[in-house]
Amino acid sequence: MKFFFKQLPKTAKKKKSSIIEKTDQQPRLIKPLIEPETHKLLVCVLLSLIIAVIIAPQLTVPKYSYKPGDISQHTIRAPRDFSVEDLEATEKRRLETVNTVLSVYDFNARAEEKIERRINTAFAYMRSELLTGQKPSGDSADRKAEFEKRLKINVTDKDFTILVKRRFKKEIEDYLLDLTVPFGRKEIVASKEQLFKERGRGIVLRDIYSEEDIVVEDFSSFIDLKEAHILIKRDAQKMLSNVRSDVRRAILHLATKLIDPTITFNQIETKSRREISLNDISPLYYNLKKGEIIIREGARVTDATLVKLKALTQLKQQRNILGTLTGYFCFSLLSLLILYRFATSSLTTGAGTKITQRDLLFLCATFVLTLLLIKFFIVSAKVLSKGYATIPMDAYLYAIPFTFAAIVISVVLTPRVSSLCSIIISVFACFLLDSRFTFFVYSFISALIAAQEVSHCKERKTIIRAGLTVGGVNALLILSLSLIQGELFKPETAIATGLGVLGGILSAVLATGFIPIIEMTFNYTTDIKLLELADLNQPVLRRLLITAPGTYHHSILVGIMAEAAAEGITANPLLARVSAYYHDIGKIKKPLYFVENQKVGENKHDKLLPSMSSLIITAHVKDGMEIAKQHRLGQPIMDIIAQHHGTSIISYFYQKAKEQGEKLKEPVSDKDFRYPGPRPQTKEAGIVMLADAVQATSKTLTDPTPARIQSMVQRIINNIFVDGQLDECELTLKDLHLIAGNFIRILNGIFHSRIEYPDKAEKETNGKDMDKKPAKPDQDRPARPETDGERDLGTRIGISKSRSKHSAAG
Repeated sequence: MKFFFKQLPKTAKKKKSSIIEKTDQQPRLIKPLIEPETHKLLVCVLLSLIIAVIIAPQLTVPKYSYKPGDISQHTIRAPRDFSVEDLEATEKRRLETVNTVLSVYDFNARAEEKIERRINTAFAYMRSELLTGQKPSGDSADRKAEFEKRLKINVTDKDFTILVKRRFKKEIEDYLLDLTVPFGRKEIVASKEQLFKERGRGIVLRDIYSEEDIVVEDFSSFIDLKEAHILIKRDAQKMLSNVRSDVRRAILHLATKLIDPTITFNQIETKSRREISLNDISPLYYNLKKGEIIIREGARVTDATLVKLKALTQLKQQRNILGTLTGYFCFSLLSLLILYRFATSSLTTGAGTKITQRDLLFLCATFVLTLLLIKFFIVSAKVLSKGYATIPMDAYLYAIPFTFAAIVISVVLTPRVSSLCSIIISVFACFLLDSRFTFFVYSFISALIAAQEVSHCKERKTIIRAGLTVGGVNALLILSLSLIQGELFKPETAIATGLGVLGGILSAVLATGFIPIIEMTFNYTTDIKLLELADLNQPVLRRLLITAPGTYHHSILVGIMAEAAAEGITANPLLARVSAYYHDIGKIKKPLYFVENQKVGENKHDKLLPSMSSLIITAHVKDGMEIAKQHRLGQPIMDIIAQHHGTSIISYFYQKAKEQGEKLKEPVSDKDFRYPGPRPQTKEAGIVMLADAVQATSKTLTDPTPARIQSMVQRIINNIFVDGQLDECELTLKDLHLIAGNFIRILNGIFHSRIEYPDKAEKETNGKDMDKKPAKPDQDRPARPETDGERDLGTRIGISKSRSKHSAAG
């Protein structure tokens, strides 16, 4: 079922909707959320200093003066991880690396193509020149120069003259090609002397065109130019046996000069590769871990020991306690300022509001408490590792409750805030654990899982279940890390896995114990606390039941309607229901001034002026806030109590005052008959306002048929919407459609048809075969005049005249 709500232009000017903007006679109900910027900066500075003190390690490096051969008087351990370079070993590695880089030779894989192209172009040119006719004698030198240029060799005058006489015949060209082209496919080097240096190592043969490298270790197929000349002479004797001696000699001279090395040494590339390999060589260091023994008491001091002790002295000179504290302080301050800026501008709490000053103080306290817990468990792990040497210290570290803060922040605020804070806490935890990245990954992933597992926590056992889930994830992470390190099947891995599960459970147990303390200290209202407040045996609700039973019954029904509506639009149904239970607790002070608590025929407002009645009616909001504050119901519920009427007008007394004003000719302002506000700021507050109005109006229906209920719900929501009461909350038109549908469903269940049981029929039939009671005809009251806005709105949403009549009657 859909309804089409459309916003109309406002006929009246919007009014201020905040209690803060009231006169000084009204108490301030909402404190400022943000203090001056200097206060926030001071809080960040103080927290950063505390964190720096917690995570800064103690750098106490003793100074010793030993010589090679001395006996150590103490057992010296490394106070932290550090490295010291072994210069001699590093230089030796550099020389070895240079020797391992093979020499690079360029290979011309297209040598035969080039030889063939040179011969073809040169002979073709000369034949074309000779065909052009007789040229001046001066052109002979130019022709020879061009011929040499195309062949890229020097040709003797004698050989050139022979070729000219033979007119550069194609036969001579073919003989020259047959002799030279096969040598373009051979591996020819200028000299084998360079290759002799590469024996036993090999060379890198690089194709100059494809730039592909191959390593060649066997040089048996390589020939040098001398060998090539010998081979070409041998081939010429066989191939040119029938050629004239002068022509054969000219061809052999040209062929010998055309043979070039196909493999040449590339000195530049070889040098470049060796330089690159040298750059890739990292210095050789002694990598000392924290706690590693450098030298034992009574041991002889060696050169290597002196290098390490010298590094310790330099470490003390370079880093000191004050410098380390300053560094950690600056890092912490920067991280917290970034977190604060992002949180206040982009993140919201569970109630949909921005991060407040109270939230920041809570986060600061959680940070400090979490780091202290981690520090305590680290110290405990050191003590246990000494007492039980069979279990390594790293295994104990997996039992640290890293996810404690993630669970607490997710339950109190939101999983998004918790995930962001988990990054900062994981970084600080990494510092506490000697900057070991493994524990950053371990703690951060576990924190993300924990934050998500308690995102909809409505029972304390949900936290324990989340702890078991985190324990399982911890176990998988530990097994994965062990598999990466190749230590999966060691007994220490099984112990670490069990302690990882214990760490998840410890986080949940600690969070379960601290969350109630946080709720009391910072006045938070979590879903767990809401469930406790939903107990109808709460003192405030029992007092409401006894003092104002009509209001109590009305609040229960409003809670049912609000919860159903919130479930339909993904709001917080628990907050909506519990807030509805308490939204009218202010009526406890003057219950008989409200119609649901009055007896028939008795109305205390009959003897009061409309303005006085209006003051009494609106006062129940202020009284409700005071009672809520007295019983520590929490800020979300107090906000909804203040906003559940918004700035709406008390129409009955306003109309009554207008009638009296017309008789006395005195103007009446609607400002005196409006609730102080503010208007609803959240979805839950808007839902409670709508449910309150709809449920109260439903009592006036004389014959609550489904059609009348639908028309009434539609009219009430439209009137509140047109009055602008929902402008400041996040309810959309789609939300209003869903809310209306849920209201109608609930009211149809409340006002369902009943069976009439006449006495006579009961006696005759024993209560069997009873028919339903026939519906009574409509007994509508005269419809009140519609305002222009309502008439136009009714036209827009398609309400017929008959339905408008029913709505007025409702």
